[in-house]
Amino acid sequence: MPIKKLKVAILVALCFLTSCQVLQNSSLVEILDQYLPTMIPLLETDIDLPVIENTPTPQILQVTPTPSSTTIASTELPPNQSTLEPEQTSAPFLPEYLLQTGSPVFTINFAHPNEGCNWLSVAGQVFDSMGRAQTELVLFLGGTLEGKTIDTATLTGLAPAYGPGGFEIKLSDHPVASSQSLYIQIFDMDGNQLSDKIYFDTKSSCEENIILINFVPQE
Repeated sequence: MPIKKLKVAILVALCFLTSCQVLQNSSLVEILDQYLPTMIPLLETDIDLPVIENTPTPQILQVTPTPSSTTIASTELPPNQSTLEPEQTSAPFLPEYLLQTGSPVFTINFAHPNEGCNWLSVAGQVFDSMGRAQTELVLFLGGTLEGKTIDTATLTGLAPAYGPGGFEIKLSDHPVASSQSLYIQIFDMDGNQLSDKIYFDTKSSCEENIILINFVPQE
């Protein structure tokens, strides 16, 4: 560093050390002669002082390791159980009961003669492989009719007017035409599904206000 610049720098430092009181009544030469007689000989040689800009501050930032959580590769994590679910294929449902050939049948309300046309229901039976009517099977009815949700069930054997294993579920107090908005399905007493959902139509005619649906075993 040139001697002239160094003297100026030292003068600034002395200003702070002496609260600049020395500078108020002294000239630059007097101040330098007073404080520098022993310091200047040491600085007359051209010595390359360390440059502050070469301090390795950026290197400290580079050495700082990134959080270990960001360095874990996704392949190192244990596989998630949910990723395996799509590969697990369950056996397709095989219904034990199917629609009997000819079902459904639309007929007049013969089981409730006092109601006449003020009636709409679905009824029928469930047969085994020997043609015997099955009792204590659950018939579930779901869907919508005239904008209303229907969610009800009954047991085979509770409507003997349709046979020893007869069932019946009332739908309305008048005939209503609908298309595939209702379905019926068989379950056992433990809630196990025994048939697919069987969708059916209804009619608005008083001559067709009972829908007969029979089921037979899957062959």
